[in-house]
Amino acid sequence: AYFYAGGALRASKVIGNAYQQGFAYRTMADIDLRKNRIEGALGKYWKILSLAEAVDNRFLEVSTLHRVGNAFIRLNQPDSALKYLTKNVEVARQFGYGNELDKAFKLIADAYAQKKLLPEALEYQSRYIKLHDSLYDQRNGEQLALMQARFETALKEAEIQLLKKD
Repeated sequence: AYFYAGGALRASKVIGNAYQQGFAYRTMADIDLRKNRIEGALGKYWKILSLAEAVDNRFLEVSTLHRVGNAFIRLNQPDSALKYLTKNVEVARQFGYGNELDKAFKLIADAYAQKKLLPEALEYQSRYIKLHDSLYDQRNGEQLALMQARFETALKEAEIQLLKKD
């Protein structure tokens, strides 16, 4: 994946597509973070945030901020994590990015727990659970509506085929 993301990064630089560059950097940074190369991941995350600002892309920004927070938590720097996660909550709320807000709440709870501030950790864990359950219910409702629409379409198609036979 790292190899292909590098290729995508090179191609997106050639065509001048900042969003695609950000996405390629994000993929590479996520791999770095997973392999515990945290400083390398942060370097890429800074590039992404710079690109997001240059093209005024809030989704690219918000999808990176919680990753920066996670990296700082892994470096045992919860105060730095909280700085970026608080900004993440602000932007996610402003633009309605529920999934990113969900991740931020979970990571804020982790940061407060790391600081041994258990009441704050519990507060954000509760916010995370409430939002996570709400998003889960929303996704399930959407899937159920889609299944219902497919069923009704298939039923109408069957009725049409029966009428054509008569």
